[in-house]
Amino acid sequence: MKNWIQNEINELQKILNDIKHFEEKAPSGTLRIHNKNGKTYYYRQMKDEEGKMIQQYLPLREMNFIRILAQKSYCKKLKTKAERNLKILQQVEADYDIGWMREIYEEQEYQRKKLITPYLKPEEVVLKEWEEEKYEQNIEYPENLRYETEHGELVRSKSEVLIANMLHQKKDILLYKYERPLKLKKKGKEIEIYPDFTILNKETGRILYWEHAGMMDNISYVGNFIRKQNLYIENYLMPGRDVIFTYESSESPFDISGVKKMIHMMIDETE
Repeated sequence: MKNWIQNEINELQKILNDIKHFEEKAPSGTLRIHNKNGKTYYYRQMKDEEGKMIQQYLPLREMNFIRILAQKSYCKKLKTKAERNLKILQQVEADYDIGWMREIYEEQEYQRKKLITPYLKPEEVVLKEWEEEKYEQNIEYPENLRYETEHGELVRSKSEVLIANMLHQKKDILLYKYERPLKLKKKGKEIEIYPDFTILNKETGRILYWEHAGMMDNISYVGNFIRKQNLYIENYLMPGRDVIFTYESSESPFDISGVKKMIHMMIDETE
């Protein structure tokens, strides 16, 4: 949640900065629009040297100027709301305790802890369960498992090696498992799929999934991949939030910089 708040703050600050630069260059006055006999007339309203309100007719050939005045009025209203919401979010960010749920559990005495089922497991429990978990990865096409990662497992493509290695380099925060089974519902029926990577954020306890589509030139492959995307959505695992999708084709090769940004986004959740 704190990461979402910070993203909203950053977005509002950017908007307010853009408005500030716009207002510095914007002309004086406001726009008045008058409709008569099916036609629209535009006027610039402003004060003269004596402080008296006057208006100036703006012909259609000055449409660019008209648009600027319209934008000025819009930005003024937007600025008021943005400044208000920015103050609210900054206060929430300062007051919000991201670790409150775990702290309440940790405050319990040992005997009481044994009787409680926490809504959010302690970090050490999450990590212990993750490390001790045994699973059977996808057994289809084992002959394709021929590329070794820094972590020592075999994956199905050179691009997956790069993704795995970049994740492994962030093992102080991110842990991953390759082709770990995931049970989902498809039209009410439980099925099992194998995401390319299942990623655990050690500091937040959040799990994300990463699917790399490396054969986007293959029409049959693309169809299957789209169905997999829709399956995630059917189970409320949303692209960009819960599942990362990356793509590759002969014309659009593997994007290392894009992968780095994805990993940085996952790490940002903890900051």
